[in-house]
Amino acid sequence: MKMSKTFRQYDSRWGKKKYPPGSSCTMSGSGCGPTACADIIVNNKKHKHRTPKSTRTFMIKNDYAIAGNGTAWDGIDACLERYGFKVTRHDDMTSFFKEMAKGNRYAIILFRGGTRGGVTWTSGGHYLAASAYKKKNGKHYLYMRDPGARKNDGWHCYETTMRGLIKVLWTCYLPSQKTAKKKKVTAPNYKAGKTYTLQGNRNVRKGAGIKYKIKKVKDLTADGKKNATKKKGTANAVLKKGTKVTVQKIKKNGSYIWLKIPSGWICAKSKYKVWVK
Repeated sequence: MKMSKTFRQYDSRWGKKKYPPGSSCTMSGSGCGPTACADIIVNNKKHKHRTPKSTRTFMIKNDYAIAGNGTAWDGIDACLERYGFKVTRHDDMTSFFKEMAKGNRYAIILFRGGTRGGVTWTSGGHYLAASAYKKKNGKHYLYMRDPGARKNDGWHCYETTMRGLIKVLWTCYLPSQKTAKKKKVTAPNYKAGKTYTLQGNRNVRKGAGIKYKIKKVKDLTADGKKNATKKKGTANAVLKKGTKVTVQKIKKNGSYIWLKIPSGWICAKSKYKVWVK
């Protein structure tokens, strides 16, 4: 979502241009397809300055702009691929959400006419871009970018505002972007008696994980400070990156792993970052 943009198909820079040429149709009335694609392709740094002007040209040149019918489905696949994305078309929500959950995925969604949850996406057919996804309390949320005049931008819940109104969907990603899916790190990855190398400058706590009363485990930082109550007699020390430490004991505290080393305790894992190896 960092680089995505929300272009409007009726923007004066291209809104009055014919789509396709020779017809009575314009980008303002029929250009939601190339506009939604442009919202996504700017995430490719090579094409960050592209606009619906570029995607309109591509669709017309390759006969994907259809008078009276907007943009052919195949044009969505072809346009995204032209600008460096790997594309998958979906006709069911299960495979769509499974792909979006991998992280660093973008989507194009074609809606049919209708209203749900007070939101009207279109009275006919309309392409929108989705630049982010999250799941909360069993429901699926998408950050929508609407090329049209209704401006249905922002986070929308699928179950509340979209179910039953979707014709077809596309997911895409840039091969250069790794998935955001995090690998779990568990205590068995570390062994007492084994020597590890620090991957960054780390604070060592005498008594950390034992003499620190954690108010909220999720708010505990790697150095043990945030939202922690420090007892008297504890001290801090900084070990530089590259220092080798020998683990004497392993203690798991919620989602954090503390390693006991000769000089105190060190947090080996914080927010899926491994500080030792």
